Amino acid sequence: MKRCMAAIRSSTIRIYLIGDCGGYRYHGFDCAHGGRAILDAFLRHDANLGQYRAMANAFLRQLDPEYEGNVRAYSEALEALFVKA
Repeated sequence: MKRCMAAIRSSTIRIYLIGDCGGYRYHGFDCAHGGRAILDAFLRHDANLGQYRAMANAFLRQLDPEYEGNVRAYSEALEALFVKA
């Protein structure tokens, strides 16, 4: 699973995303930025609800232990334990 942080510009804050998940986060636990993130979510969330749900569901599917990428990574890790040197 890719674990990258990407930043997008909001009108007044940067909202940090994990992977492609479009959650509402702010960097550094700054309470002023947190307040603006909540305001931004309040103002824009309903208009983007369908897109938000699609991104959140795609992200959550990647956390499933039976997700193909997770099964592959786990299998490769197990195989690496038994590689003959």
